[in-house]
Amino acid sequence: MIDTNIENNFRHIRPYLGILLVGSMALGFGFIVTSAAKQLAQAIEPIASDIEGALTLVSSETVRYGDTVSYKAAVNNLTKGTSNIYITTVCFQGETMVFQKSVTQGISVRLYDQMVSEYEWNGEDASCTAALLYRTSASDIHQVILVDSVSFDVLAR
Repeated sequence: MIDTNIENNFRHIRPYLGILLVGSMALGFGFIVTSAAKQLAQAIEPIASDIEGALTLVSSETVRYGDTVSYKAAVNNLTKGTSNIYITTVCFQGETMVFQKSVTQGISVRLYDQMVSEYEWNGEDASCTAALLYRTSASDIHQVILVDSVSFDVLAR
């Protein structure tokens, strides 16, 4: 005969519930530690270590606030798959960042006040650096490699 009383049935399985709970927690913790160790190993070992390239500013004249600049980028030894090449331009007035923009190859960058509170450029002189970056993904790991950079000054309007 089957006992349909829930309290009686629960009393019989209660000692096993604690064992199942502890076992499940230990198994979950083991998976988390294994995943973290795998990600750490991938982060320490470079995904693409032989990337080479060059970045040059395409400008024969003085660069002024409001001008648009272009870059010539060349990158060798690219791996196929999920990877991107982009150029990030940052400009500073002393210690204060006044401009930041990232673009893909072939896109020009206009140097002006972007009207965002983080970067307020008053149109005065600034020192800029453009960085050629290679971003690649493998599994859940993303890596960004600095390939080359070029620095230049921007004069007031």
